[in-house]
Amino acid sequence: MNTPFRSHPLRVAVIAALSAVVTITPAAYSVAYAADLELKAPPGGRVVVKDATGAVVQLIIDSNGQITIPGLPASSTASLNVVCFDAAGALAKCASVVGATGATGPTGALGPTGATGAIGSTGATGATSTVVGPTGATGPTGATGATGAASTAAGPTGSTGSTGATGPTGAASTVAGPTGPMGNTGATGVTGPTGAASTIAGPTGSTGTTGATGVTGAASTVPGPTGPTGPAGAGAATGLVVYACASNATTNITITDVNVRNIVCNFNGGDANTASTVVNVTLPAASAYVAGSAVNFMTTATIPGTSGLGNYVKTLTVKSPGSTLSASAMNAVSIAAATVVPGSSYVQIKLLTDGVSNWYWVEY
Repeated sequence: MNTPFRSHPLRVAVIAALSAVVTITPAAYSVAYAADLELKAPPGGRVVVKDATGAVVQLIIDSNGQITIPGLPASSTASLNVVCFDAAGALAKCASVVGATGATGPTGALGPTGATGAIGSTGATGATSTVVGPTGATGPTGATGATGAASTAAGPTGSTGSTGATGPTGAASTVAGPTGPMGNTGATGVTGPTGAASTIAGPTGSTGTTGATGVTGAASTVPGPTGPTGPAGAGAATGLVVYACASNATTNITITDVNVRNIVCNFNGGDANTASTVVNVTLPAASAYVAGSAVNFMTTATIPGTSGLGNYVKTLTVKSPGSTLSASAMNAVSIAAATVVPGSSYVQIKLLTDGVSNWYWVEY
């Protein structure tokens, strides 16, 4: 088999070497005068061909017949042809050495994904399609736009949404919620057992209007039950209580009997008008009396006393639970005695009630 090598560089080098001026050293040549130029190297020597300057070696043939072209590896000249030699060593163009195409090798492993290429220019708009394409996937929600100007027209009412699931029961509140609306009156319950008899008399209710006279019934032969005792009439003032009162002290007088109509505060010659003398009188509620009932309060004291006004109490208060007291020198809770005329041998205050909730100071 012939050995191939690049044809163009070798051919150029051989032709250049054989066509150049040959310089032969005296010890290594013998020339025959014929058409051929014969170069003979000395034993162990080589035939060396140099360029015109003698500095660049272009071809070397050693004693073994090996040909070396030193400039071939660095040559930039390339050729697609190859050169072969025969058994005699003659150089010639090589026959085709390309064999039949081999079988396709297995597919190699998938390489890594390359970097994304630049976006290409927008292609031309295609013809309008007559077939509706599939609906694309919903895009991401866009950013909330700026709030528009307030509308002056009410928009349509949206449909009522479905009832949500019942939330968990909240923690017990420590604050009572608002009272809900009153429900419908329930059915009358079963009458409960009679309670124990009360030891405190309730207030007398107001007298109702007189009903129409009924038809006279047949004479009964059986006496009817005795009716309840009616309220005591107004009549003259009755009942008297006397309390020992002291100067420069507080005396508390509490009346519980509605038949007591006269109250005397006896200072026993003491001065009732000293700065720290206080008398507090508490009467039953106005509703416990019959309308028109009168209650009198009086004092006995020194005349005129060290203060010159010793015959009346310095500070006097009259109270009646659940009632209103009124007069020119009174307020809703007390009567002040400071307007009593000095020099009187006593002080008398008269109160009248309407039998409901009011007391009226009518005389002093």
